[in-house]
Amino acid sequence: VILSLIGLARHAILRMRSNFRDEETAMLTAHFPSLPPLAARQMLRIGQWRDVPPGHVITKQGAPAGAVVYLAQGTAKVTVHDHQVATLKAGDLIGEITVIHNAPATAGVEMIEEGRIFILPRSKLLKEMANNHDFALLVGQALQIEAQRKIEKANAALHKAGTSRKDPAAPKADPVTQD
Repeated sequence: VILSLIGLARHAILRMRSNFRDEETAMLTAHFPSLPPLAARQMLRIGQWRDVPPGHVITKQGAPAGAVVYLAQGTAKVTVHDHQVATLKAGDLIGEITVIHNAPATAGVEMIEEGRIFILPRSKLLKEMANNHDFALLVGQALQIEAQRKIEKANAALHKAGTSRKDPAAPKADPVTQD
């Protein structure tokens, strides 16, 4: 009977901890859908939500990526060598490709307007991953999936830009020999 009560109490505590706020649910659903509630709660515990003003720099090109950042509200510009190449909007993730390996940011990201972000600091993320193997596998897999999505989106944009700029007089590729 005592073991049953302990089990029921544990289950109730875990269930209470898995109630997420709307902004947490939006981020988890969009970018970390495979995380079980307990792992999601661990990730949220090591990060922090912050309101940021226009001009707030999220990443600086060439500097180490210090965090994975989720843009919950607002818009941000993405620059490469001081040229704007994209605009990020609410729901976008920043830094997922470079943060784990401490690689330099491939672009700068700066808020255009007021916004709200979730910051998952690299140091805390790596510490949690080192201490919890299951968490490491789950979060690592989720970040890899996000990186793959971003690369596929960039490839599609490059393909579209290349298709729209093709010279009509250029020879057509043979579909049998070309991928």
